[in-house]
Amino acid sequence: MNDAAIGYLSSFIAALFFGTNYVPVNRIQDKLGDGIIFQWFMCSGIEFVGIISLFLSSSFTFVPSGLLGGMFWTIGNLCVPIIFELVGLGVGFLFWSGGNLLMGYFVGRFGWFGVPKESIKSQPLSAFGIIFGIGTLITFFFIKPNLNKNKTFEKIDKQNNQENENQENKEIIIENQTDSENQNTENTINPSERTPFLLQVEERIRKSNENRILLSIRRLDKKTKHILGVGLATFIGLLYGVNLVPMKIWTNQHPSAGLFDFIFSQFTGIFFSSTIVMVIYSILSKPIYPMSVFFPSFISGIFWAIACASWVISTAKLGFVVGYPIVVVGPIFITSIWSILYFKEIRGKRNFLFLSASYLLLVLSITFLILSRT
Repeated sequence: MNDAAIGYLSSFIAALFFGTNYVPVNRIQDKLGDGIIFQWFMCSGIEFVGIISLFLSSSFTFVPSGLLGGMFWTIGNLCVPIIFELVGLGVGFLFWSGGNLLMGYFVGRFGWFGVPKESIKSQPLSAFGIIFGIGTLITFFFIKPNLNKNKTFEKIDKQNNQENENQENKEIIIENQTDSENQNTENTINPSERTPFLLQVEERIRKSNENRILLSIRRLDKKTKHILGVGLATFIGLLYGVNLVPMKIWTNQHPSAGLFDFIFSQFTGIFFSSTIVMVIYSILSKPIYPMSVFFPSFISGIFWAIACASWVISTAKLGFVVGYPIVVVGPIFITSIWSILYFKEIRGKRNFLFLSASYLLLVLSITFLILSRT
């Protein structure tokens, strides 16, 4: 298989898993709090894949510059919950994806940050590909999803609620027996001690997840929120756009390196920087999270890592000008399919019109980018 075929196959795999990686955590959104611990659990899954990639590589290689690329991604990811509070998902997604797309493209097109300038067959086709890519993001912004739970989740939640109710009834019976044994004692039992244990834990979780930064943001006026939100979303888009720069520089310096040689270093940078944040956060806030958060977050990290590893390969084979933009806009299609068929979030004539337009622009963007290379 030649480099181009490997690059396009990797782009498809990256788009598939980037568009899927948050599916496992959809049902536990209300338990994720401010996202700090979720990110650390997710980064544990990322590092797990990184260790596997180390054994798949041609040599046990560690590249220190990979730590820098991983740190860029972690800083950007930590800002996402803040952006949600400032301007919401739609506006935030538009600006950070747009910034990511343009920065990645310009890095390769003009040779920024030490990356060799990439040559393409047709500059006009390449430019139109990026313009259609931005158009895809803008069109996708106007889709208004229905965030009510679908029937599948309602059925699962009903079963879980029934199980919790049975558990609470058992606890109440045990407590009543204890009360009966101690009814002649002078000591009275505090009402909070008679509350089912799970309810006490949930209340502690809720209070522990009230991040001071997010609470402070909610007090800002609308104009200030918008300015800060757009600025921060653009900033992390630029960070995302340069997080693979160390990889590109290293692979150009080591043309004989294997496909997996850099991935472990990149993922270790993500896990290392996320762990530092996690330790500081735990010391300052002492958060409490249910263990039910761990496994979906870990799986989400594995999916993301597979996508990012494929993205690294795609960018190495096709370059920043072609491979990078395809992976930025491609997951929109996968995400929308999940939203339509599984989560039932995208409904209505208006949404499907905008979705159809975004699909058309997406196809045009990818087609023009591919043609610009060939």
